[in-house]
Amino acid sequence: MTCKICSIAHKATEGKIVYEDKLCVAYLSEDAAVLGHIHIVPKEHIETLEDCDEELALQLFYVASYAATAVYEGLGSQGTNIICNNGKGAGSQDHLVIQVLSRKEGDNIELKWEAKQQSQADFEEVMSKIKDKADILESGVELTPEIESVEEEPDQTLTTEEENYQIKHLYKIP
Repeated sequence: MTCKICSIAHKATEGKIVYEDKLCVAYLSEDAAVLGHIHIVPKEHIETLEDCDEELALQLFYVASYAATAVYEGLGSQGTNIICNNGKGAGSQDHLVIQVLSRKEGDNIELKWEAKQQSQADFEEVMSKIKDKADILESGVELTPEIESVEEEPDQTLTTEEENYQIKHLYKIP
C-alpha cells in the first residue's frame, strides 16, 4: 500500500488503534500536536468529505464526537478541537482525516487567524454563491433519517424527600 493512512487502517503498518468498526479507524497520531491527538479515518481510501457517502460521513463524525468525549474525560482535558482539513487547499494529505485534539489552557496551540475585511459587495456575492449551492436545505429534503416514535411509559417519579443515590451519580460537574 502506498497510502500510509490506508496501511494503518488495514493494519499493514502498526498503529495505536483506539477504535475500529467496519467503516473507520481511530488511532493515536504519531506526529501528535498534544497528548491525546487522535486521527479518525475511513478504511476505504477517500480524499475528501464530498467523496463520502452519507453513512460514512455520519459514522466519521459520530466517532469523532465520541473520541472527543473520551479524550476530554479520560485525560482531564479542558476542551477539544475537532478538525477536518478537507481538500488540498485546506492542507489535506491524500486521505481524509478528522483530527481530535485534547486541549488545556497554555498548551501553546493557536488556531486563530486574523479576520479579513470584506466589502459589502464581496460579502453579498459570496453569500449568494453559497446559498445557490446550499439549495438542498430549502428543497424540503430531510437531512436526518426518520426515527420511529416510541410510545412512552407513564411517568414513574419518586416522591421521597431523600435524594436517590442511583440518580445522584448522574449529575456531572466539570
